[in-house]
Amino acid sequence: MTHAANGRGDPYFKVRLGTTFTGGDVQTRLFKNLGDVREWIFGDKRQGGTTNGVIGMQAAGGASAFAITPAQISDAAWAFDHLGGTSLRDAVSYYLEHARPKGGLKPLSVVIYEHLESLKKSGAAERYCYAQRISCELLLREIEHDAGEDPQISTITKQDIETVADRQDWKPLNKRNYLRDWAMLFRFAVMQDYRVTNPLDKIVRPRVPRKYPEIYTVDEAAMLLRTARDVFPPVLPFVAIGLFAGVRVEELRRMTWEMVDDETIDLPSSVTKKGAEPRSIPIAPNLLEWLKVCRAGRGPVVPDPPLRWWTDALYNEVGFRKRNALRHSFASYYLAYSDSPEKTQMALGQQTPSVLFRHYRQVVKPKQAEDYFALTPDAV
Repeated sequence: MTHAANGRGDPYFKVRLGTTFTGGDVQTRLFKNLGDVREWIFGDKRQGGTTNGVIGMQAAGGASAFAITPAQISDAAWAFDHLGGTSLRDAVSYYLEHARPKGGLKPLSVVIYEHLESLKKSGAAERYCYAQRISCELLLREIEHDAGEDPQISTITKQDIETVADRQDWKPLNKRNYLRDWAMLFRFAVMQDYRVTNPLDKIVRPRVPRKYPEIYTVDEAAMLLRTARDVFPPVLPFVAIGLFAGVRVEELRRMTWEMVDDETIDLPSSVTKKGAEPRSIPIAPNLLEWLKVCRAGRGPVVPDPPLRWWTDALYNEVGFRKRNALRHSFASYYLAYSDSPEKTQMALGQQTPSVLFRHYRQVVKPKQAEDYFALTPDAV
């Protein structure tokens, strides 16, 4: 530091910071008095000393602290005015996370493809993968329509998704299911570091009125069995095992007669629902009578051509059809017949009793259950 006077005789102090201190270019400043010099070097004592002086700058930022241009200082001042108290460091971190995510910028279409491939590799059921593809492709079409392009997934907002969902003519259950599928897509994107947050986490799902499971009455079950036996014999095993053992449709598609004996139906893990344990289902006396009528020696239980052809023909013939009612009927009648939630849960392959009571059971009286399990080939 030197003390001198300018051409008009006004005194000033000249401070020179060499390259050893700045780590870069030499910095020179002129001051009118010694107090200003001290404040510039050591900072304002009222604000904690060196935190604001060049010594503090050098300690915190090194050479980069002295490489800031006047234009950058002006930009920083503008940013501070508009950040409302948020630090510049936090603002930059937020920008880098959202505009330049760690996993890189990925178009929505690419992430959808990767998500679906990931599901396939994980062993997800084909029907599940198909449903995910339909949901994701709808989102892609709608987002592309709004944005005019295939946007980066990191730029899609909660409002973008709500706009798409709100203009669809969906019932509450449909809307909830689509939002669930999209949430899985964005969860995958977060896991791959393509974005920081899942916008679906902040979207409220619609309330869906609870629907109780449909079951067949004893008379309806008798008509199904009689029609299958007399008109569509190939589908009789499907109906009888569904009504009196509660085997899932997808499990029936994979079942073979080698898994059935006179006492139990033994389903290995290759047949049970994905992720479910192998299970053994006791054969009720009336089911054994039906198996004597329709059982083949070996091979698949369900018929060929496709099962759907036979079931459509059967339900058209009887004039009624209820969703998943074969399995739901077994659950409801067997619970009343056995008076054992544990046995019913084990036969159905459910993990917890709450699933049985919430999704599978309809209230049935003991006398109705007796009549149901008295349905034999001779009785119908």
